[in-house]
Amino acid sequence: MLKIDHITIKFGGLVANIAVRLGMKVVGCDPFLSVDAAWNLNHNITHAASYEEVYKVADYITIHVPATADTKGMINASTMAGMKDGVKIINLSRDSLVKSADMIEALASGKVSRYVTDFATPELIGVKGAILIPHLGASTEESEDNCAKMAVKQVMDYLENGNIVNSVNFPNCDMGICTTAGRITILHKNIPNSLSRFTTAMASENINIAGLEASLTITYTLYADGNLTIKEALDVNEEAKHKPMPSRFGMQWVMPKEYDMVNYYGRGPEENYIDRKESQHLGIFKQSVAAQYHPYVRPQESGNHCDVRYWRVLNAKGEVVGRLVGSSSAEKFIASMRRLLANIPAEE
Repeated sequence: MLKIDHITIKFGGLVANIAVRLGMKVVGCDPFLSVDAAWNLNHNITHAASYEEVYKVADYITIHVPATADTKGMINASTMAGMKDGVKIINLSRDSLVKSADMIEALASGKVSRYVTDFATPELIGVKGAILIPHLGASTEESEDNCAKMAVKQVMDYLENGNIVNSVNFPNCDMGICTTAGRITILHKNIPNSLSRFTTAMASENINIAGLEASLTITYTLYADGNLTIKEALDVNEEAKHKPMPSRFGMQWVMPKEYDMVNYYGRGPEENYIDRKESQHLGIFKQSVAAQYHPYVRPQESGNHCDVRYWRVLNAKGEVVGRLVGSSSAEKFIASMRRLLANIPAEE
């Protein structure tokens, strides 16, 4: 018997359906299962009302949940005590979902016969019964070939057109194919007036700057009561609107450390994106700031939520330091939460 936690998550649902086709009896638990999500699941999957209900019958347990305040440490000595002897646990989601010390004891006693994870934390290395695999989805031969081809194309695109795609330490920059004699790419350390020095030098040689895709105007209004209103206006030219990867604009907030909670109305609780948001539910969510960030191998967005109508940052007293409100006339309003540096160690 296979037990799936949160089967509405994209990968959890796929695993559940495949397990049924392999002849396994599947029991899934998802407190937020929607009607739409249920339609995508095999009708032979049994839906349990609680995790405890399935712990006692599952031979294999696979976890597909994010690391939130409610799920961190969800597999621990207490929960494993309610499982079958010799249970096999698969965790390919987040390392913090499982308490490593408790898992090591369970493996030593035989309560858990195998623990499979792609988070090779130091304490699990060499532990009998722990099967540690790389946390890398692109490790197949086909993926390696495709990655090599993609890297060559991206380097050529940079050298020939000045475009930057999937860089580790630079944002994406797409100006399309260079149709002139050449293109100048300027890289600097975000020092004030750096670009103006270059543009002034070019203007002195009668060189015109063409092809600006958009301009972003940010207006800050500080009121006497302490409220700060920030308005963004983005003016994009018609040519840029039809590019497959237009330039991206945004802003970063550095918050006081004590404001460590967020409250929003939108899709959640897990991060979601415009092309894969249907597995998440519309509602009001309260989460920690730290839970919005995940240390991906390559720097990218964290804590993205779609269809957000309002978003607030709170402290333990419920006091609000920031509020982001979507326009009532907008069909969609996406709040992309980037790292809030106050809660993330500086060395990261």
